[in-house]
Amino acid sequence: MVNDDSTNNTQEYLNRIKYKRVIIINQANTRQTQARRIACLKAKGELFTFCDSNDNW
Repeated sequence: MVNDDSTNNTQEYLNRIKYKRVIIINQANTRQTQARRIACLKAKGELFTFCDSNDNW
């Protein structure tokens, strides 16, 4: 997960995730394109997806 300098308490939520396979990357606001690029570079599995601020899971 890439936390791109969110302002909606996302960091507090991410701090509660205790799943070894989830990698959390915090960075200064670099916009969506750069955040996705970093996520793709750091991904280790065969599949991954994006969840933007306007998406609901």
